[in-house]
Amino acid sequence: VKYEETRIYVVCSLMAGQGEPELMNKCGNANDCDSIDGPCVRHIIWKSQHGCPKCRTESFSEIFTQCDHGFRDVSSQILEECYGGFPAQADRQHQKCLVSLQDLLSDDDVNGMMLLGFMMCIMLCLMIERHQTYKNLYSKYRNMRPGTREMRSEPGITVHTEGADDNEAGVPRSSL
Repeated sequence: VKYEETRIYVVCSLMAGQGEPELMNKCGNANDCDSIDGPCVRHIIWKSQHGCPKCRTESFSEIFTQCDHGFRDVSSQILEECYGGFPAQADRQHQKCLVSLQDLLSDDDVNGMMLLGFMMCIMLCLMIERHQTYKNLYSKYRNMRPGTREMRSEPGITVHTEGADDNEAGVPRSSL
């Protein structure tokens, strides 16, 4: 067999480590190379980690466990076979993490909370208005003379409320 050309194919295989070259014994038409008359191309396949592209930052992805009581674990996952270059980050355990409110709430949750806040503001305004009204009524009640519907006021001025009768003795009607 006369070999006019040798082709070496370095194939990425991290499992092979350095690997060793292997001569292919078959030609393209599945015949043994020894049985071919005339020129033949020698094919060598070398499975090795050195056939892999160099690692880049994009070759890895970080995987996070769920945030539990402010801590989580972080590990790197390889996205493409690569060798050398940028190293994968070591696994990190018990890393501090913050829980983002955006991660916990959906759009419907946020809308519901906004509606609830708006309703609470309205209720607070109503409560303040009711408080002022009852405060004024209680102030008027405290200024009433016992047994009458007359209000105490400055000396020499008597204030009558609507529907007040001229019962000067201040005795309730039911006992007359």
